[in-house]
Amino acid sequence: MAAFQTMTYRLFNTPLTDERFKKEEKFIVETAIINGYDEEMIQGLFKKHRWKRKIEETTTLQPQKKEKKTITMKNGKKRNIFVELPFYNPLSYKIDKVLKKHNINCYYTSRGNLKDLLGSSKDKIPMEEKSGIYELLCKNCPKKYIGQTSRRFDERYKEHRRAFRYQDEKSSAMAAHCIDEEHYMGEGRIIEEVRDNNKLDAWESLYMDNDKNLVNINEQIISSNLFKFASLD
Repeated sequence: MAAFQTMTYRLFNTPLTDERFKKEEKFIVETAIINGYDEEMIQGLFKKHRWKRKIEETTTLQPQKKEKKTITMKNGKKRNIFVELPFYNPLSYKIDKVLKKHNINCYYTSRGNLKDLLGSSKDKIPMEEKSGIYELLCKNCPKKYIGQTSRRFDERYKEHRRAFRYQDEKSSAMAAHCIDEEHYMGEGRIIEEVRDNNKLDAWESLYMDNDKNLVNINEQIISSNLFKFASLD
């Protein structure tokens, strides 16, 4: 939530054209919805800042503004002092306060858009908690297993380990390989995060087609000549 408060504050306090303002405002709303927040809550933040801006523009109780500092040009004309700086939150606001004490006007330029803040709206999900296409390695040989899971990978990995521990060859092809060859099961990892379960079969088939050193018992679900043109690097 703190990230969206920061994004909203920046939206209303950074010089933007009307078109750019509407675009960034729409982005904040869409990002909030994607991350599970209620649109009404975000609109509430917008309303709060609009009301604050309206008060600042209409109130007669504002402190008298200091005269803008100027410099005299060679032609005798006076010109306001402006300093252009890149915007870095929250450092820029601190710099702005210092410069205003010396009657220096600060103009900020945006280094990108509000998408730069998206990474802070939610903590990154650890790899072992993601779902998608995974691989299991054998400790004693180059063989590996390619699989898919719509659940957390660490849960699926425990099932493979359990099958190996209890000599259950039917529940895990990697366990069956290790039991038959008297090898040990190695580490596993997510090699392709897939959030759409409808795409799991396609991704699994692509990885299986690109790696022939597998212990998989079942054939790949989808077979296509186009797979040879796909790069997994």
